[in-house]
Amino acid sequence: MIRALRKNPEFLIQVHQTSQQVPRLLEAVAGAEWILVRHPEWGMAVRGTRGRSWPVHPKEEITFKIIYSFDDREVVFRALYTAVAPAGED
Repeated sequence: MIRALRKNPEFLIQVHQTSQQVPRLLEAVAGAEWILVRHPEWGMAVRGTRGRSWPVHPKEEITFKIIYSFDDREVVFRALYTAVAPAGED
């Protein structure tokens, strides 16, 4: 079953701002979209919430996490966080 995908405005702003420094982020997010609308249960549970997370790696040594939620009809991308940054970029 393929669910609809919705992206919160905050997520869109974060992706737009970050993709200016990490151009391949858009490709990584597109890959996550393809997987998560089909298998949203594959993501990791976010402790203390109903949210889930999915890592994306658009550049060596940089990992971002997409925070999302889902139900039977849709997947909602809520936020994008830097999970691992290159040394010296904390």
